Amino acid sequence: MGGTMSEGLNAPTVQIGSRDVSMAQAEATVQRQGNWFFWIAGLSLVNWAAGFMGASVAMIMGLGVTQLATGIAQGARQSGGLLSAVLTFLSLFLTALLAGAFIFLGVQARKIRPWAFVVGMALYALDALIFVLVGDWIAVAFHVFVLVMLGVGLNAARATRAARTASSYVMGSLGRISAAPAGPTPTDAP
Repeated sequence: MGGTMSEGLNAPTVQIGSRDVSMAQAEATVQRQGNWFFWIAGLSLVNWAAGFMGASVAMIMGLGVTQLATGIAQGARQSGGLLSAVLTFLSLFLTALLAGAFIFLGVQARKIRPWAFVVGMALYALDALIFVLVGDWIAVAFHVFVLVMLGVGLNAARATRAARTASSYVMGSLGRISAAPAGPTPTDAP
């Protein structure tokens, strides 16, 4: 989980774990793993729509909390009335809010901001507890898989950020060295 950058005659490399990859490969890894947030958001919205239409199928990668809220609203819909409408609206609002949060985290993660991976992983791990409580082990396993993929993204984001910082420091130092005068200037003469 390093973050060093080597520069020689070749392009700079980033050390992610025990592997050295190019800066472009490291950035692509971060962006690819950041895309998981978009999948979580999108499938949560699909789950809400499927639940609203009365389907009993849900995408295992979607958020459990939104499935729970949709299930409660679905149960209340059978009794009809104002309570049904309010719970349906609240389940949609919660799903949209959480989907928006995961989209925001995806955008931030793709900008190589490690905090987005940390926050997203914490939220998704908490969400996995819902599936643990209801004994849906396939959904738990899939949540764990996605958390591992997000962890890969976090490691790559940290290493990429560290390499960029090191590169900026080196380039800044070189700029100061090259900007220094090479010898006496005409204004130094008596």
